[in-house]
Amino acid sequence: MARFILVRKPIVFGVLTILLAAGVAAGAYGIGAPTQWEKEESVTEVNYLISRFSQLPAAESDKDDFFVDFRIDREAKRSRQVELLREIAAAPITDKSTRRRAQENIMRLMQKAEKEARMERLLRARGFQDAVVALEEQGVTVIVAGRVSPEVDRTIANIVYHSLGVAPERVLVLGREKR
Repeated sequence: MARFILVRKPIVFGVLTILLAAGVAAGAYGIGAPTQWEKEESVTEVNYLISRFSQLPAAESDKDDFFVDFRIDREAKRSRQVELLREIAAAPITDKSTRRRAQENIMRLMQKAEKEARMERLLRARGFQDAVVALEEQGVTVIVAGRVSPEVDRTIANIVYHSLGVAPERVLVLGREKR
């Protein structure tokens, strides 16, 4: 099991690095506001991931599996979305407007992935054992390892505010304790 985790982590970080590079490259393009459907899809995606992984017990030897599995699932879903959008953009019957919207959505997904990865690294650098960040239209959800006190909640909300510009009242902080 430990060898499998060691193999998965470089893969996850490789995928995140590629997404980060694509997001930085995409930053030069002006991206329009997301549609209502995209807003609802984002909320649904985060709620699904949180509900799926919050029910899993953390094994003593696999304390980081929650965070690794969350990232793997998130990136797999995002990769499927990007692939579908690329197929739409590449289809010969796709009109220019639809092609442009598909390309904008790809860029938006890449920027979102880059911001989430940057926030996760920043939280780990600030001393949190591990964290996952999910950007949503109405705010940000942060899940950290361990118990979350009101002081920790305020600290994380301030970090998110200063890094992403999201108001502290729009930041939901959840703690993931070992069970």
